[in-house]
Amino acid sequence: MTRVHSLSGADVLVVGAGVVGLTATWRLLSAGSSVTLIAGEARTSASAASGAMLSIFSEMDEAQPDERVRIDVSERLAADALWRDWLPELERVAPILTTNGTWVVGTAVERRLLERMRAAALDNGRMAELHSIDEVPVRPSGGSAYGLWLPDERAVDSAQLLSALDTAVRAHPAALVLDEDVQSLSLRSAGPVVAELAGRTAQADAVVVAAGAATSTLLGDLAAELEVPRVLAARGSGLLVASTKSYPNTIRSPNRAFACGIHAVPRRGGCLYIGATNRFTALDDSMTDGAALDELAVIIHSAVNDIDDRLYSARLLSTQTGYRPFTLDRLPLVGRTADERVLLATATYRSGVVLAARIAELITTEILGSCPNPHPYSPRRRMDLPPDTVTLNLAAQDLIRSLIEPGGWIPPGVESRIAAFLALAMPDIVLGQTDDDLVERLRRQWAAAPVLEAVPALFREVHRARARD
Repeated sequence: MTRVHSLSGADVLVVGAGVVGLTATWRLLSAGSSVTLIAGEARTSASAASGAMLSIFSEMDEAQPDERVRIDVSERLAADALWRDWLPELERVAPILTTNGTWVVGTAVERRLLERMRAAALDNGRMAELHSIDEVPVRPSGGSAYGLWLPDERAVDSAQLLSALDTAVRAHPAALVLDEDVQSLSLRSAGPVVAELAGRTAQADAVVVAAGAATSTLLGDLAAELEVPRVLAARGSGLLVASTKSYPNTIRSPNRAFACGIHAVPRRGGCLYIGATNRFTALDDSMTDGAALDELAVIIHSAVNDIDDRLYSARLLSTQTGYRPFTLDRLPLVGRTADERVLLATATYRSGVVLAARIAELITTEILGSCPNPHPYSPRRRMDLPPDTVTLNLAAQDLIRSLIEPGGWIPPGVESRIAAFLALAMPDIVLGQTDDDLVERLRRQWAAAPVLEAVPALFREVHRARARD
């Protein structure tokens, strides 16, 4: 077996060539380390298929507690400051289209969320203006009632950013790029980390695992030894189109019902990226499957309903699919594991591009031995998850929203009744629990009249009981 490269001291292996792996490699090289980047042959990362919005406030979810909003905004502001320094340097390597300003368009019901985004922006010294939809440069076929203007939020062309990073890394004299897949990682009690490739090995004093959704599969049995939380995957799909309608800024909706908000992001050559979906997927599924037709239908319908009906005439150029890595608490995994030679840089979920700069800085700081400021992304953090019942209650509400978006409608009062019924039923289905008297009462009612007409009465009964509670 031929040894590929022998590194010592602060030299590093980086596994993964998505935006996080490339940015971390580029930053380490800039700081004076020599790096072997194991880029892999097949690319299933979400980076190339992303909208690449450098979002600070517009990724906020309605159900997020205030402390989580504070964490997200703080980390995104830090990342934004780094990108403002780094992008001009990368643009000297290769062109990167950057568009300034984001419109967040929302329904009348979503005005409260838009106001929350606006307040967060103003609290952090950034501009934010709430407008009626007729003041926004869009033409939705229905739904959207307001637009929040965030002039400090930007977006980049993800393909150009990846190309610039890849070019900069490959041209650096202290970099070795291997376009191969890692078969496994091995750790001895002392000494370097060894990456097994096809017929050869690479080694270094430290390894940064930036393998995205494939992280848990790559680590295998090592995950337990390293005390690494499981990394899950969600598939996201988007469209690249040529449109007669162009936009100088990003236009998006808030995140909604289990998914990202719909967004239209300018691309080079006058093209437009429209995305995206969010489908949980098991890692034993094929990682090369493209977008399903129902995903594309949702994207097209949402874009026309929420953004601009003229997008119906856009010409489809390609579909793009990637796999977003995420943890149970939806925060990234960044830094040293239980073995200090192994660091993680993954699980960025829907925020890989914007957070890549922040993650690269944290990784570089740890590897170079300086003490990083405390951050919330440590792989060894305690994950404080909400109770199952809270999660399922939120899921019940999102199920209803997914039925009426885009463009759907449920009569007043019926939405809350169905949500209450689902919130009662889901714990029984998922957790095997029974809500004693109420469930038994519903079962008796159904046994007495097992007909379709009786179902609304069950919804009303649960809604009344929950209201009394």
